[in-house]
Amino acid sequence: MKTIFSMNPTDVMRRPPLEKKLSVKHGALAGRRYTRLAAVATGAPISSSGTTASGGGGGPARRIRGIDSVPQRVVSPSWTGGRDRGAGVVAGASSAPANPSERPFFPPMGVPTDPLLSAAISAADSWTELRDLYGANARRIDPAQLLEITQRLAHVTGAVVWPEGAPLPEPAPPGGAPWAPALTEQEAGEVVALAQTLCRATQVCLQEMYGMQQVAGLLQALVSLGVAPSPAWLRSAETVALRTQREGQEQGGSTASGELLNELMAISAAFQRLGHTPDRSFVALLGEVKPIEEVRASAASAASSASSSASSAAQRAAATAPQQDDDAPVLLVLAAPQLLCLARAVLLWGLQPPADWPEAFLQATYTRISRANKLAVAGRGGAGLGGDEEVEAAEAEAALGVGGLAALLWAAVMMEARPADPGGRWMAELSAAALRRLREVLAAPTVVVAAEAAAAAAAGSAAVVDSGGVRAPLPEAMGASLQDMASLLSALQQVMYDPGPAWINTCLQAAAAVQARTDPSASLTAAAAIGSPPPGDALAAVLFLAAQYDHPQDDETRGSVVGMAQAAQAWMGAQADVAAVAAAAAAAAAGGAGQAAAAAPPPPPLFTSRGLTQVLMALVRMGGQPSEEWVAAWAAAAEPLARGAGGGGGFDLDQVVAVLATAAEVEVVLPEGLQRALVEGLLTAPPPQAAAAGASSVGGVFPPPGGAAGAAAAGADGAGSATAPAAGVRSLPQFRQLLGVLELQLYALEPEWLEAFVGLVEDFRLRLGSRELLSVLRVLGGFKDTILEDTAGADTQPGPPTSPSPSAPSAGPRAAASTSARRPGAPIVLRPNPVVIAAAAAATSSSPASGSSASSPPPPAAAAPTVLDSGWVGGLLDDLKVRGGVRGPSELMQLAQALSTLSAPPSLLSYVEVFAVALTGEDGRRRKPSAATRAPAAAASPAPAGPAPAAAAKPSAARIRLRLQKDAAEKRAVAAAGAGGASTAAGAEGATEEAEAAAAAAAAGAAAAAETEEEEEAQQWALAWPAMLGAFAAAGHVPERRWWDRFAAATLPALESYEGPRLASTAVAALGLSSQAAEAAGLFTEEEEGEEGREGDEGREAALAAKLLPSLEWHQQALGHVAEAIRSCPVSMDEIRQQAVQVLTEQRRQGSGPTGEPPEGAEAATQEVAEAAEAEEAEAAALTFSAQEFAEVVQTLASELLLLLEPLAQPRLALPPQLLAVLEEVAEEAAEGAAAAVAAAASLAAGAGAGQAGSEGGGVEGKEGGEEELDLDAIAYAQQIITLVMQALIASDQAPSEMWMSRVAEVMTASRPGWGPGSETGELLQQQQLILSADQLTTTAYLAGRFEMSLQPEQVRLLLQHAARLVGSGELSGGELAATLAGLSGVRGVEVVEQGPYELEALLEALASQSSRLSAQGLGEAATALLQLGLGLHPDTAVRFRSALARSLTELAPPQMLAVLTAGGSLGLDPPSRELLAGLSLQVGRLAAHTDPLAPAAATEAAYEVLKWFPQVAPNDSEIYINRLREGLQPLSGRLEEVVPASASKLALLLASAGVVPEPPQAVPGGGGGGSGAVAERQRQQRAAALAPLVGATAEGLPDYDNEQLSNAVMGLSLLGVQLPSAWLEGFMEASRRQLADADGRSLSYILSGLADQRALPDGPYTAAFWGAVRRRASSPERDLDLLCARTLLEAAGQMGMRPDRETMQAVLDCALLPYRERPDPEGLTELVQVMAAFSFAPSPAWAAEVRTALAPTLSAMPPDDRDAVLAFLHAAMPLSR
Repeated sequence: MKTIFSMNPTDVMRRPPLEKKLSVKHGALAGRRYTRLAAVATGAPISSSGTTASGGGGGPARRIRGIDSVPQRVVSPSWTGGRDRGAGVVAGASSAPANPSERPFFPPMGVPTDPLLSAAISAADSWTELRDLYGANARRIDPAQLLEITQRLAHVTGAVVWPEGAPLPEPAPPGGAPWAPALTEQEAGEVVALAQTLCRATQVCLQEMYGMQQVAGLLQALVSLGVAPSPAWLRSAETVALRTQREGQEQGGSTASGELLNELMAISAAFQRLGHTPDRSFVALLGEVKPIEEVRASAASAASSASSSASSAAQRAAATAPQQDDDAPVLLVLAAPQLLCLARAVLLWGLQPPADWPEAFLQATYTRISRANKLAVAGRGGAGLGGDEEVEAAEAEAALGVGGLAALLWAAVMMEARPADPGGRWMAELSAAALRRLREVLAAPTVVVAAEAAAAAAAGSAAVVDSGGVRAPLPEAMGASLQDMASLLSALQQVMYDPGPAWINTCLQAAAAVQARTDPSASLTAAAAIGSPPPGDALAAVLFLAAQYDHPQDDETRGSVVGMAQAAQAWMGAQADVAAVAAAAAAAAAGGAGQAAAAAPPPPPLFTSRGLTQVLMALVRMGGQPSEEWVAAWAAAAEPLARGAGGGGGFDLDQVVAVLATAAEVEVVLPEGLQRALVEGLLTAPPPQAAAAGASSVGGVFPPPGGAAGAAAAGADGAGSATAPAAGVRSLPQFRQLLGVLELQLYALEPEWLEAFVGLVEDFRLRLGSRELLSVLRVLGGFKDTILEDTAGADTQPGPPTSPSPSAPSAGPRAAASTSARRPGAPIVLRPNPVVIAAAAAATSSSPASGSSASSPPPPAAAAPTVLDSGWVGGLLDDLKVRGGVRGPSELMQLAQALSTLSAPPSLLSYVEVFAVALTGEDGRRRKPSAATRAPAAAASPAPAGPAPAAAAKPSAARIRLRLQKDAAEKRAVAAAGAGGASTAAGAEGATEEAEAAAAAAAAGAAAAAETEEEEEAQQWALAWPAMLGAFAAAGHVPERRWWDRFAAATLPALESYEGPRLASTAVAALGLSSQAAEAAGLFTEEEEGEEGREGDEGREAALAAKLLPSLEWHQQALGHVAEAIRSCPVSMDEIRQQAVQVLTEQRRQGSGPTGEPPEGAEAATQEVAEAAEAEEAEAAALTFSAQEFAEVVQTLASELLLLLEPLAQPRLALPPQLLAVLEEVAEEAAEGAAAAVAAAASLAAGAGAGQAGSEGGGVEGKEGGEEELDLDAIAYAQQIITLVMQALIASDQAPSEMWMSRVAEVMTASRPGWGPGSETGELLQQQQLILSADQLTTTAYLAGRFEMSLQPEQVRLLLQHAARLVGSGELSGGELAATLAGLSGVRGVEVVEQGPYELEALLEALASQSSRLSAQGLGEAATALLQLGLGLHPDTAVRFRSALARSLTELAPPQMLAVLTAGGSLGLDPPSRELLAGLSLQVGRLAAHTDPLAPAAATEAAYEVLKWFPQVAPNDSEIYINRLREGLQPLSGRLEEVVPASASKLALLLASAGVVPEPPQAVPGGGGGGSGAVAERQRQQRAAALAPLVGATAEGLPDYDNEQLSNAVMGLSLLGVQLPSAWLEGFMEASRRQLADADGRSLSYILSGLADQRALPDGPYTAAFWGAVRRRASSPERDLDLLCARTLLEAAGQMGMRPDRETMQAVLDCALLPYRERPDPEGLTELVQVMAAFSFAPSPAWAAEVRTALAPTLSAMPPDDRDAVLAFLHAAMPLSR
């Protein structure tokens, strides 16, 4: 029998050399219809079913009975399938068919066929002759001649072998036909082109002119020539087969599934090679084919004689069969290639045969497999095979390779006809056949598949696609490839068959051999062309499936596995390069097809996500430990796939779980980037509708090539679509797995993933239990930059999903109750303005004033924090509460930590408080539930929705595989337990007393275990309470008293057992919450403190006990333990080193103690001497240790005190004075401990300076020699301790003594020699450099300035130089630099500017360059530094601060705002930008309502800045700014008593300008009667009473006011309608008289206008001085008397009856016109003229003429009366009008 299917890789993957010849006898290749195998005694085909343990299971299975009594006479239909390369002759092609169902070639015609042309075709010996014949006679050639010329072309080129008279062609020999010519590439292309032309020519006559036999032969010839007919041609071939079947059934002739079986199988095989999927009706024909059939010998002979496709040799063989026994039954069994064709029809086309067909298929396959095994054994034995047996063996060898056996077994699996014979013979034969083929693979030479061959195969496939438009053909000669082995292993696992350790070892060795012969790029190209999984996935599948059997491996197999692991590492490392080569090869094969080639998808990678997962799991399962290099290569290959790049799909949930579990099993840490990509792929996976339900991406289902369709029907994982995208979460168990994966991540989750996760939570929310809800909250706490806020009033719409994501249809529709906690319309996830968020983030990092070392926000590249709706999270907590809440202390800690990380508001943290109170009793431990409370709790637990409980849900394939890895250990444990149980039972039966003793021992053990469990829970509670307290302190939530009582009861006994850092953190958190609660209740007041002082110590203790939570006793014990812990720690490096030596010595002694028993007898003395010597040697060895060991112990001991002090230095927390005293003592002791090192450093500095003065070389030697003796570690350790103590003093606002500061300053300013630029020419000179870090430098400088401490000038200079050095190296941030400058500017007794002018200039420039990153705290400190240093920045430099000011305006506290506005010119506020001014105007109200004592002053300064600049910056928005000022200043009308004199004058003018009328504090007594005059007088009195505090503040400040303040005070109070007292006016006149000469135009006009409103006429000297000042101001270069000032001045003078001299008045008028000429203001000029006309002030004629000309364009718009008055006045002033 011959078949087109061959598993030899050289048949399909590459064309054999055309010049190679092979001598083959044509007679040996003749077709046969029947072949006699053996005689049959009895029996018909057996049909029964059943299951056995050995043969299979897991579903319906077909049982083969009577295998031992197999029929003795078995024959098979002849098989004449065509393969690629062979040749043949055409005989009798034009003769009429014998079967009535076969139509003639063409209808009878009057003109007969040209015999000469037919003879020429038969005589042609080369393809060129056939080409010329066709070219010359193409128009007159008939269908029969088309068939002849096609068959002849295939024959002469050696494509097929077609002997004379053979009905169907034969495959060419493996080496090629001997007559095949050697063709060049161009000639081969011409042959293919000719064959394509013939194919197109035959299409028009295919259905009407050809019968089924001719179609089968023609199709085989075309395919062998490398031509793929078009889909229409192939559909016509289907039609011919269907017509033949129908006519044969109707007319009683030959049918396609009967007599023409060989032709039907040949057509089907060609379809499979071409990748063509026929119609279902054609596939149904294959279902009518009987794989095995029992007939009588006579019937077989008759059928053979009638067969049109039977050769004479076959007829003779069949004719001789009945002669032996005419009545003997004969079994007709399909040949192996035919069975393989049917199997592939099941896999590729979904063939659904009749019910009895699978049983027959199993029997036929068993017959052929066992027959092939016997023939192979006979061939190897040297007995020799007959002609027919040789041919049969060749057929079986070609068809029943590893891939063929896998296809047969998979087909049985797909039909649910798994072999289950009792003796296991079926599987034994198959495994034996597979083992034989695997050994052949091992015996084959190791030759790597050439890339050219694979490329040629791909090119041929591409040519097929181009010519016919069908997809790439199915591989037929892949040989024992990795995919074949994986398919076979997968099929064996599907039927649950274990082939044994030897078989698995051989398979692994064969896989290693195949892998060594595989070129990855060539294999990837071939896999992409045929649509099969990539080679990397195949290799991974072989390893994974073999590892599932868990068989022991011999040394050779272990070496093979190691080799495959190394090869996998190389493939993974070259994955990107191989994919690029494969893509280039595919593009070249496409031949530049233009857009079609460009649109083709890229080839898959060597390893997809499934392959990478399986190879990792397999190697670990086999006992391997991946190396760092291997893991790095694996991660490098996996990360692009996880991110969706490379065309390999993403990792789905099962794969991620498997990867993480496997990595954890071998303690491998995956790179962070890969883990992020894996999680991102899970959360952003496409909807699950795109994936097959129930599919697993980790399991071992690996169908044969092209079997994806069938595998999908059986729940396979899409091996045929390896690059499919990963599916999303589809079910509640998968959601639980996702939660587990997210909780295991060691890094913060990205905020971009939050929306997808929230959507998943909403999908499954109704079905989540308490544990899942707690996991959700823990995961939410793991998202980076995520805060909780109420988003109900959010202006910005969030991104999707505002509604839940449709990612889990299995969860069902969600009820409205699932989102009831969230307000309707409120988004769940919201991204606010990044600028505002950056400002908020910047505010969290403050200067040492608040205990932190940095004031700059995160870098601009950082993602803006995401806002999560607090109401939605509250709904989750409500669900958690309904479902029973948390179950223990560990869950309480986790919940508290999650909410603390999310910055949850106190309302949400109260849930933690409620849960803790509900769980515990008065003693702070778990409350014992009663029987009455258990039932309601059980009833309250919600039953999970869905058809079955979650616990009963079927685990996914990934979990099943992970459990399988532990099967062996579990089995051993169960066996050991069973053995122990059996022995115990036997002992119990033998002795009752022993049983009772065992029971008592068990009871005692149970009691001990319960006690241990209780102790562990008590320890957990002791840790849970501090954790909850820390979360409450971080959120500022003060729990209720009952929580504090339980907290104290649980923690007070355990305070002594707490570690130092935990104890300090707990004490500080409780102290902070106590302070917060006391401030909220208003307990800390000056009056109370005074009363406490008067009541004595007992009263103070009682008041303090009432304020402290949980109690005074608790705080006394906690802080006492903290103080003891601090004192017990070493404070000098010498002490630490001594302790380190003791620790190491003790460790060595314990590790090298004597062992064994003491000696006896006469050798005792000698032994004692030897032991003494050994002890001395051990003692010496114990005292020696490496430097690394010593450094590690020193670092551990040094960290104890530092970890204790860190919690005590928290910002905004005042520590008790007693504890601060302890800290100061510790700092002094640390300074004393480092005194020797500081003195050595000072000596070195002096020596270095002398050496530098002497020569440059001496400086270097001094430095090198001194550094050997300088103990930098001692100085650094002392500096760390002192820094933390300083931060605690700053936070507590406790100033140390000057002596203390001088001692610690010596340590903090200890220096060492260093090199730096020391001259203008840039020479490097030796300088003294501090060893402080940026944090230590900032803390030292800030403490000195904050409390106005004294420092030495040399110390200040060193601090400035060190700051400049740190700024240059980028170690000092902008916030730290601002705090440092603010601190140094406040140092007492030192002119900082003189100590480092160049350093200050560089620092201020650096501060300006980093100003955009300054926080509100940093801006305030920068302003303070500039003010105290008396320095101003250049306007170009000051402008850089504008962006930081605009961003931080909302965060500036009143003191900071005052400092910023005071230093406004240096910070870009002279003038401010439009944006900055608008933002400043909106802050007036916030500052006015602030509780800070400086809030009124800050609000006044901000409002005054707006009033000052808006006419210039935004002149068209005056009404808007006035309204803002009116609203913002309104709160100050009730706080006038808090106004300080410095800002009272400005506030008076602001209230008048904005129209804010203060309300009186209480009604002024007065009669209710009277007229309107009495009412007005009463209102005036009330207003005067309301403004009395403001008037008093201005009166207090009059002696210190400047001209601007004086003018603001009198003008503002006058506009407010206040009648100022005479004392006030006298003080005003006295203060103003001294400063009139320096007053500007605005102040002069305001002073005179205010005096006019007060009707206070100044005396003569004052008047003369005043007008003199006016005249000088009008004539000065500034000339700031504008139209408004001139009008106000003249109007006030007119009201008071004062008339300036003509020269003064004219100077004022001329000065007023100067700004008008630049910025015309007709309205203001008109008002000035009207004032002059009203009071008869006469201008000069020239001035009048200029004003008339200027007003001429606007006179027409004026009211007639005003226009006439203005014109009359101007005409009167002009000479011509008189």
